[in-house]
Amino acid sequence: MRSVSGLLPILALCAVAQVSASEPPKDWVLAGSNPQEYNVGADRSNAHSGKASALLASKSDAAKGFGTLLQMVQAGSFQGKRLKFTAYVRSKDVRDWAGLWLRVDGSGSSQLAFDNMHDRPIKGDSDWQPYSIVLDVPKEATAIAFGILLSGPGEVWIDTGTLETVDKTVPTTGTPAPQMPQAPSNLDFEQ
Repeated sequence: MRSVSGLLPILALCAVAQVSASEPPKDWVLAGSNPQEYNVGADRSNAHSGKASALLASKSDAAKGFGTLLQMVQAGSFQGKRLKFTAYVRSKDVRDWAGLWLRVDGSGSSQLAFDNMHDRPIKGDSDWQPYSIVLDVPKEATAIAFGILLSGPGEVWIDTGTLETVDKTVPTTGTPAPQMPQAPSNLDFEQ
């Protein structure tokens, strides 16, 4: 799986004792290719800071597809700026991969920029570590979606997130959506 472009924003969950496994944390949504394979909830026994984190966990060792915990916001105040999504993530028994993700949408269903950390995945077991994604938000952007995803068996926690503008000296991590040419070319296949 290279892209998670059809996602809505979501956050992560946990399978620890004090997790509400049936309800995403307030203002977050569970989505993905197989969200029914995953539990999400607030974990009040495992936090990077404060009193809670969010947990995204597979329901079984045979989980297929991915689940994601996400939020979606209007792009208005971020248009024409560079946006950085940072959060602390902890993982346990992640067999396939996990990662933060950030997507910039345009009108209709167009995707203007995207990064899901697929090229720098979170795997296995790890203690709390900060991860960041940086994308440019074009002036025609209409929405920003962000969260954490888990593909396959395992658990990931997310906490202490920020969504902030940064200056253009901070390098982007993702790639802008490919631009379509304005006219057809090489129709004779001679080039």
